[in-house]
Amino acid sequence: MENYAAAGIAIFSGVIYFLNNPIGQTTQQMAVVSADSTRQDTLPDGSTAFLNKKSELAYTYDAKAKSRKVKLKGEAYFSVKHDEKNPFVIEAEDILVRDIGTEFNLKAYPEKDTIEILVTEGEVQFYTLYDSGLNLKAGQRAIYSKRNKMFYRIEKPDTNILAYKTKVFSFNNTDLKSVVELLNEVYNSKIVLANKKLFDCRLTANYKEDNPAIIAEVIAETMNLTLTRKGEELILDGDGCTNSQ
Repeated sequence: MENYAAAGIAIFSGVIYFLNNPIGQTTQQMAVVSADSTRQDTLPDGSTAFLNKKSELAYTYDAKAKSRKVKLKGEAYFSVKHDEKNPFVIEAEDILVRDIGTEFNLKAYPEKDTIEILVTEGEVQFYTLYDSGLNLKAGQRAIYSKRNKMFYRIEKPDTNILAYKTKVFSFNNTDLKSVVELLNEVYNSKIVLANKKLFDCRLTANYKEDNPAIIAEVIAETMNLTLTRKGEELILDGDGCTNSQ
């Protein structure tokens, strides 16, 4: 967010509030950096954004142009306050997302090869300046490939896309290595599989919990594993998959 350093701003807990234009109050600007934790913020227009870790958001409202624009690096869940007279458009690298009264999750990390969207309510246009892209409604998911500049609808649901926000997990015959990786990503935890034989063990379970240690305890009990704590690490160990669920 270094481009904003000279703009005359106040910084509070990762939120950078730009001062309104004192002449006519025609613009509003705001920037948010989530760093190593998630955060939720209300934008000046009343919309909300829930940012995943290591994400950045810059919001600009221009009354003369009648537009609300957001630049996103990272991942965020948006609940947009619809206003037909002032369109809400998100820019993430080449991708543009135009609100048609909606809530959606947009994942756009610069180091990743794809940009991914899931619409949970309403409708959006998922497009670029050179391609009209896709119109997506509630329950629909799509990705944009940066490499070949193509849009793809994704039919297979991923029930854990919003886990970083909801702390709700649903695993269906999921390998234990992937389970642990997701838990560590969401919680910044250090759950470790001590035995490589456990990597491909399968788990079917649902969790809603703010404490990763409790989930690790339940996994250990469910799969007949041992759980030991060593410093910050939660170590799962066992002989294999005979009791996988």
